[in-house]
Amino acid sequence: MTSLIPTLRNHPIFRAFNKQHLQIIAKSAVKQSYAEDEVVFQEGEPAEKFFLIDEGKVSIEIGSSGLHPVSIQTLRKGEVIGWSWLIPPHYWRFTVRSKMDSVLYAFDGKKLRTVCENNAEFGYALMKAFAQILAIRLETTRLQVEHAVD
Repeated sequence: MTSLIPTLRNHPIFRAFNKQHLQIIAKSAVKQSYAEDEVVFQEGEPAEKFFLIDEGKVSIEIGSSGLHPVSIQTLRKGEVIGWSWLIPPHYWRFTVRSKMDSVLYAFDGKKLRTVCENNAEFGYALMKAFAQILAIRLETTRLQVEHAVD
């Protein structure tokens, strides 16, 4: 999916990747559509992908196995979803649900993990990118907790 390379190159998370690394990532992508309220992935299921939102928005939810899931964050166009594919035991820690008709790029995390194991430079760049994603999510959660306590 070479048409994805300019999008990746301009994305803050992937900006530092070289052309070869962007090609590796783009080749692992498949474009997927989700209807409003459709589950993208469910907490507890095997995590073998990550996603980039091309159109629409999604909600990260906790407590989905119960009767009343709680949305903890809404992500929009250009945001990356999912880090559980990278960190063992590779099961989703949250549920993600489309809040409107959405188009996402799904990246083959299993394939990319193999590339990481065989290409240290690529693996390090990908780990740095996902550490940045985790830091952003952690900061957002911290701000939500502070707001809820006030």
